[in-house]
Amino acid sequence: MASLDFPSNPSLGQEFTGSNGATYQWDGNAWSIVTGNDSSDAFITNSNSVVTSYTLPTDRNAMSAGPVDIQDGAIVEIPSGQSWAIV
Repeated sequence: MASLDFPSNPSLGQEFTGSNGATYQWDGNAWSIVTGNDSSDAFITNSNSVVTSYTLPTDRNAMSAGPVDIQDGAIVEIPSGQSWAIV
């Protein structure tokens, strides 16, 4: 399998589609898979802790498996008309 060549200086919320057909999004710290193309997309993982502030990208909603701890000093901004569900 070929390695993925992620952008070296991504902006918050930037999406990247890899040669594997999966789409990833930059959250300010790491690339997270948004969609996949095989059985691995049956498992979406997320961190259980927010350590830096994050603003949901325009026209996007979010879902996390919880609990999710928001560390001191970190702010999660959800723009009007968008949502973040923690299940």
